[in-house]
Amino acid sequence: MPLEKPPFSATPGGQKLSPGVPVTDNIKTVGTGKNPYAGAAGNVRNQGDKRHTGIDEKANEARYTGVGPGNVTSVVNDKRLGGIVKIEQTAPDGSKWEKTIMHLDKVNVKVGDTVKNGDKVGEGQGKGEIFKEKNASEPHIHTEIRHNGRPVEPYSGRELAPNPSADVKERERAADRARKEAEAAQKEVEKLKSDGSKTEKQKSQTPTATPKKGAEKLMEH
Repeated sequence: MPLEKPPFSATPGGQKLSPGVPVTDNIKTVGTGKNPYAGAAGNVRNQGDKRHTGIDEKANEARYTGVGPGNVTSVVNDKRLGGIVKIEQTAPDGSKWEKTIMHLDKVNVKVGDTVKNGDKVGEGQGKGEIFKEKNASEPHIHTEIRHNGRPVEPYSGRELAPNPSADVKERERAADRARKEAEAAQKEVEKLKSDGSKTEKQKSQTPTATPKKGAEKLMEH
């Protein structure tokens, strides 16, 4: 199949994209060289056990830039990844393009909304606990593209090759995060129980006030 460039006029952050050649536009991305998961740059990487399936760019807002109308299919406020918006666009040939934008501080749309080119879908950047992790990159918004359900390079349309090594690493990292979250939740439960026990103990050790003689007489009447 011939390479089909995604039908978007610009990045969500407003960097212009060509409708045809060059296949890959010269867009500015946030470096992720210190990030052990993403590879060497804020653009797509899919080598070895490192995979980064989108681009990272500095932007204080995100806009929908599809050449045709889009439908908001998902809106999530994720603790780790911040605000996430998914928008689906149907091309003239009937193929489906899905754009995912994440790390938003605020989401301006809801599921079921129809958006047109230039509509603001989110504000802010660098939201999510991922930016507090060791070797995290600087604040940005992250954008991914899927074509008929398959991940592609966001602004060339080239399909990403299968990467079993990265699949394994991503599952391992997800399992490790889940384990740490479960441990943190268990510690919080134990702390609440301990605090509750201390409160009950303090109540039991508090001396009961003895009514004064005048009060005793009033109580007898």
